[in-house]
Amino acid sequence: MKLSVFLLVIFLSSCSNLTKKDCSTLNWHKQGINDGKLGMRKSLFVQHAAKCLERPNREEYLKGRKKGLKTFCSEPGLYERGYSGGIYLGECGSLNSRLKDAYDLGRETYREAEEIKEFQFRISELEEKLKFVVASTEYDERSVIMDDISILRSQIAEDFERIKALRMKALSRKYIVKSK
Repeated sequence: MKLSVFLLVIFLSSCSNLTKKDCSTLNWHKQGINDGKLGMRKSLFVQHAAKCLERPNREEYLKGRKKGLKTFCSEPGLYERGYSGGIYLGECGSLNSRLKDAYDLGRETYREAEEIKEFQFRISELEEKLKFVVASTEYDERSVIMDDISILRSQIAEDFERIKALRMKALSRKYIVKSK
């Protein structure tokens, strides 16, 4: 009971420190463009509005967001969403096959990279375990661990090659836009 009262006091005191800002100089059209380019949901406007003292210009925001979505709802935009691990939530409506392919290729590349991280973590765990398996009677266990590490390193090398091939495929399809 004391803990819940304490947490309630902390929560209420932290809320009292929240202040709304003056958004009168904010260009809502430009904010909408920026959010649209990132594929942000329409509902983000409500979050922006909650931070402002005065009522924001929803119409200008939505016009800007629609303009920004043209960038996001492109092959490079959807590839980037998948590549960064983001989930497509219908921001562009139903996807044609080229847009879906771009997103799927990005997601596949992301998954390969995540698998590499998982394997690297597992190698670290096994290497840590090796530090404690030193007795000569534990030679068999040590050998098994070394074999597992070797297999994981081989898998990582294969995953890197797959990522390289996937990135080349994305580059050839112009899903990857090089920075200027």
